[in-house]
Amino acid sequence: MASIDSLTERYLAPLTTAPPIDAGRSEWTPLIDGCEYLPALAESIAGTGGGDHLFVLGLQLDPDVDLRGRDPSAPDWEPIRLTLAAAAAREVDVRVILAGSVFTGGMPFRVGPFVGNVETARDLRTTSAPGRDGEPPPLADRVLLDWSGHRLGSNHQKAVVVTRGDELEAYVGGMDIAAGRWDGPPHESMRRGDAAWGWHDAAQRLRGPAAERVWEVARDRWREAASLPARPAWYREAGFGRLNPERVPPDPGPPPDTAELGPFDQRIQILRSYGPWKQHPPPPAPRRGWTHLPEGGVHEVFEALAHAIDAARHYVYIEDQYFREYPGGDSRFELYGRLRDAAAR
Repeated sequence: MASIDSLTERYLAPLTTAPPIDAGRSEWTPLIDGCEYLPALAESIAGTGGGDHLFVLGLQLDPDVDLRGRDPSAPDWEPIRLTLAAAAAREVDVRVILAGSVFTGGMPFRVGPFVGNVETARDLRTTSAPGRDGEPPPLADRVLLDWSGHRLGSNHQKAVVVTRGDELEAYVGGMDIAAGRWDGPPHESMRRGDAAWGWHDAAQRLRGPAAERVWEVARDRWREAASLPARPAWYREAGFGRLNPERVPPDPGPPPDTAELGPFDQRIQILRSYGPWKQHPPPPAPRRGWTHLPEGGVHEVFEALAHAIDAARHYVYIEDQYFREYPGGDSRFELYGRLRDAAAR
């Protein structure tokens, strides 16, 4: 049987910007479906207190979803907007980034896939902490719409970073915090028309240096979104206002010192993907580069996938919601040729 070191060398890309994390100091735990992921997230958040951190990155967020799957009619129902507001009220550093596009805000109709995020951001910013009606909403300056990247929207990162004292955890994967994601086998609990329907997906919980890497990704996203130029937004109940708050918390800095973990017999690589331009408005407006990310973007995901496919000897398995090119893509980063070569082997 191959050793973990030989497998690491063969299948994990030797990237200088995202080297495989060695020494087995990181822990990776798969969480299958929302029925495992969302309650685990609830447990992590419940243990936070003053001086801890909670960063949420999402394509979308349902402000009324209960992380424990409880229905709004239940007496102990707790929507995520109250969960986040309560954490901020106990002096947890809460920061939320929702995806946008160049079309987000600015007009009373919505163009593109991010229909609800403008209203979700306002909902979170105006939610009072439980039992603290009359006090300033604790999330007023802690929710950003990130419309950087390709004009159609590109920031689909779905991650949560939590610190509790000297513990640091990060959750990454395919699921947003939304009611439709709270599902499990046999995935027939919801309906779409007359047909049974469900959501099968996965997330990963990371601890150790791997979680520190996710912190750095969240930090980059916050700094880039916070440095976007001001722009207006139309809110259904409030009319025109700012898309993002005028003043937001500063750079969260590097990850805090955490307890040593391990050893674990695992090797982990945390990968990022960003296009070459931060601001990509319709012509003739000029494109602008990133403020903090590398010039030309980041292509670690492609490099890692290409490396693993090229190393395959017997088997390649791909499971993805989409496997096609979209407008704005670059033929340099296609995988089809590599898959054909692998099949020929």
